[in-house]
Amino acid sequence: MRPLEISSRENQGVTIVDCKGLIVSGVSETIVPDALRDLVAKNKKLAMNFRGIYAIDKVGIGQLAAGLMIVEGCGGKVVFFNLNQRIKDAVTNVPFDQAFRICNDEAEAVKSFAV
Repeated sequence: MRPLEISSRENQGVTIVDCKGLIVSGVSETIVPDALRDLVAKNKKLAMNFRGIYAIDKVGIGQLAAGLMIVEGCGGKVVFFNLNQRIKDAVTNVPFDQAFRICNDEAEAVKSFAV
């Protein structure tokens, strides 16, 4: 299995978190929460680019939820964008799906912080 790779960059004051690989049990159990904890300490506006994510499971969704709680607990906000349909279906079919803010693309994600 390909491990999760995370890199970050800035776009109009928002930290874009580019993700590639798998968010599944046995591969990325603490990577997402740890990365978001480090990033939110520098910038409260995070947008996760899922263009490179091709699989997620229940453990991965749990890691996203844990990361989201960390960010919000630090006074930050995170949005997700570029989810393929399979990933979008997985994320929106969980009891806490209302917590995930999903945008179509990077421009929409960055604009969501202006509101």
